[in-house]
Amino acid sequence: MMNFSEYKRTLVFLAICFMACCSAHAQTQMLVYDQNDSIASTVDCKNIRFLSADGQVSQRLVLIMLESYTDLTRMILADCQGNVYPIIQLGNQVWMAENLRCSMYDTKSPYAGMLLKSSYFPTVGPYYTAVDDSTTHSRSELTPQQWSKMGFLYNWAAACGLSERDAENASGSDYEGVQGICPNGWHVPTRDEWRELGNYLDGNGGATEAGIKVKTETGWYYGQDYIAGTNESGFSALPAGYANGADVRYAGIAATMWTSTVSEEDNHNAYYRGLGYNYAEFYENGIFGKNSGRSVRCIRD
Repeated sequence: MMNFSEYKRTLVFLAICFMACCSAHAQTQMLVYDQNDSIASTVDCKNIRFLSADGQVSQRLVLIMLESYTDLTRMILADCQGNVYPIIQLGNQVWMAENLRCSMYDTKSPYAGMLLKSSYFPTVGPYYTAVDDSTTHSRSELTPQQWSKMGFLYNWAAACGLSERDAENASGSDYEGVQGICPNGWHVPTRDEWRELGNYLDGNGGATEAGIKVKTETGWYYGQDYIAGTNESGFSALPAGYANGADVRYAGIAATMWTSTVSEEDNHNAYYRGLGYNYAEFYENGIFGKNSGRSVRCIRD
């Protein structure tokens, strides 16, 4: 049996793998990077045997850390449909570094295996809307690659994995931290978890300059009073806008991301975090209805 050092020497590339959806029915994949830092291939890991850190052969590889890549910026999360996402550690939290684009609930969800449907009209019942360059109110600053990373816009019921009745009746912290549409081991962030991220970024809950640190450097509308993002956090927020049923609005201009916390003022609404092309802050809002579609960024349990 070859040891771990011998295994590494056989590689002509650097690889980092983060595998989620680890049940027998889940798709588990690895992204492989070559010397030019380009994705060389996507490998199905289910039938491949690797050496674990203690030298034992394992069929369930959780992490491979090679050479100098010892941080979380290059790890990969896979959802139950085989979509893969980079993840990033910010403070004590680990976040997805792209918007979720999954339409099926994972194996530990009460709705495991159920596919979400789209909806022409906004409704409290669960639905999602895809974002692409044909959407209304879109801007041309986004590249084709950025459009492919915009993810889906989910209404609150779909994001939190709730029936129409449960979503409508939810209040306060009833479903805080729920897995919802997120992969196993991850959940829809709470209002307080978003605040923690904001505090890590600017010391003020996101209210001063956190938006600059999470917005991508390109892809945002260069309008009057444009405030450029640096993405120094690695969060890579893209302006996916929001949806009213099938109608996507302000793609290229704004980003909105759900919390799992219902508004204290009106339980027909839920809190979300927002970004604008002309905003420096990563603001909180709780005045829009659960029937609107917004992005989901999952956070690790």
